[in-house]
Amino acid sequence: MTGTAWDAIVIGSGFGGAVTAARLARGGMRVLVIERGPWWGPAAADHALTDGRPLPRGLLGSRKLLRNVRTVRPARDWMFNRDGLYEIHRFAAMTVLSGSGVGGGSHVYAGIQRQPAPSFWSAFPPELTAREMSPHFERVQDVQRPAPSPTSALTERIVPSTLRRAGMTIERPALAIDWNACKRCGLCVLGCTHGAKTTLDLTYLLAATTAGACIRPLSEVARIEQCTNGFQISGMDHRTGTPFVLRGERLVVAAGTLNTARLLFTARDRDRSLPAISPALGRNFSGNADYPILVRRTPAAEPSSGALVNTAAQAGPTDPYYVDADIPIPVASAALRRAAGRYRLVVGMGSDGSHASLTLRRRVIAAEAGRHHELPLYDQMDADAAAVRRNGRGAIRSVRRPPGKLVSAHPLGGATIAASAADGVVDHGGRVSGYRRLYVADGSLLPAAPGVPPSLTIAALAERQASMMLQEG
Repeated sequence: MTGTAWDAIVIGSGFGGAVTAARLARGGMRVLVIERGPWWGPAAADHALTDGRPLPRGLLGSRKLLRNVRTVRPARDWMFNRDGLYEIHRFAAMTVLSGSGVGGGSHVYAGIQRQPAPSFWSAFPPELTAREMSPHFERVQDVQRPAPSPTSALTERIVPSTLRRAGMTIERPALAIDWNACKRCGLCVLGCTHGAKTTLDLTYLLAATTAGACIRPLSEVARIEQCTNGFQISGMDHRTGTPFVLRGERLVVAAGTLNTARLLFTARDRDRSLPAISPALGRNFSGNADYPILVRRTPAAEPSSGALVNTAAQAGPTDPYYVDADIPIPVASAALRRAAGRYRLVVGMGSDGSHASLTLRRRVIAAEAGRHHELPLYDQMDADAAAVRRNGRGAIRSVRRPPGKLVSAHPLGGATIAASAADGVVDHGGRVSGYRRLYVADGSLLPAAPGVPPSLTIAALAERQASMMLQEG
């Protein structure tokens, strides 16, 4: 593998990296995907024991839920399991959760596939419009096959009815789930052990390997630099504890918003290996205004449907978007499940303006992000949470809103698309300004928050970028 001349190396295998790898490999390129996490769950059965892991379940398995915690104060990376599922970044006013593994965030998301409002594209250069992106969204949906839950009665449950009385429209969101295979365990965000959720390792990455791409799991990149005829990456193979150095004609950085920013900051400011990266690096960071609301129902409330996400609600196309979800319990405890059944998790999100910024502090990414960047939006979400309690008609005992510190599972921005290098890091094709054949392909590209789950948008942008890369040759 070290001596292979790769046409493209892709760092990361989430929604941007997986799509890019599949399309480039099917286009005839020799593609290598570098992923810091293992193969998980059903897909792991087809790989060596050193490369795959069972998904975290039960008391013993739950120790693999957490990979590491990165903190700003002190500037430390607390490592627990290099083959763990979740990574946590703790900032001064925000905590971010993200996934680690072959398939990236597709293992830990609820599966919602939703396009943003057409007005979202006004933040992008003129080459990117809702009309231009339409066929790329369709390509992603053809692969991921999202469909709403077949149980239409879910819209009449307590929380959806309450949101409807608050003036919102209820929908059954399209989820990347094969409902015939779904066991209704409600553990989608802890990884699907049944292969029912169409995670990227079962879709795009399977297509990539079928077309000849190589996926190297449990390998973490520490340094990227330009070299003769392309780019060189170096890092650590966690399976053997040995370093690696690899070269490719093209390099696609798709390590997830915060880790992509860390790699680019390190290359520009610490290693000086890519000094021409735009000074706009780190700008326009967003948490997608993620806003969890814990709703406590009466003991007589209806039992859980067994599906993690039941319904979603929104007053208008640019208003906050709310998802009604179960509380996932990874251990087989009837008492815990009964207790959790008395609660619902309503997760809100919105277009928060992307006014925050990222910096690098002693090899750890720091985010200057908080409610103060978009107070009117958070005030509206506070009011919506109060309306849930008020319209519960006795079926809802309490509603707990998030404290001052935000929690996000959708970090976005920092290496954004813009019309010029003064305003962003990459152009409309994902190309890093100043470096031919260096690309970014993940959530860090988004100059604005879509206000809905961003996975479909990230994948659609990667579809478009990959087609442009193949045309460039």
